Amino acid sequence: MIEGMQILLENNGQALSKTALYHSVRRLLPLLDAKPDLDDDVRPDPARPEQSDNPLIEDIRLMGALLGLVIFEHEGEAFYRFIEQLRLASRDAREQSGQIGIETIQRVIHEQVESLTDEEARRSVLHRAVAAFRLFLAAARSSSTSAARATFRISSM
Repeated sequence: MIEGMQILLENNGQALSKTALYHSVRRLLPLLDAKPDLDDDVRPDPARPEQSDNPLIEDIRLMGALLGLVIFEHEGEAFYRFIEQLRLASRDAREQSGQIGIETIQRVIHEQVESLTDEEARRSVLHRAVAAFRLFLAAARSSSTSAARATFRISSM
């Protein structure tokens, strides 16, 4: 049985809110050793609201957590940790918007691939990382498009 099904069983098959489902999924994922306090979605950060008033943000957070669970279950913990470190470095780079952020992303990638001696293995890791980010961006774009359509329908009534 996949871990995701465990969430439904623990809640007697009852529907959960997006926020509750998000937290249940995040609890199944390992914390990063380097920065355990960065799991701000399970241990709330006062700077980030526990629950957003924006359903789009809730949708994107939930899809990101579900994608993380899929990566963890299918690619393993080591690859999940790499993707999570890369995601956090990308988020920080976006907030910093400068050379320091880019260097952090490059460092995370370099640390992941430097131990691999086979060029094919390096390409495989990078290809899978790009695919993971592509899936997340496609899901976010899909949610954004759906939210825009819903807003248009409501405003045109």
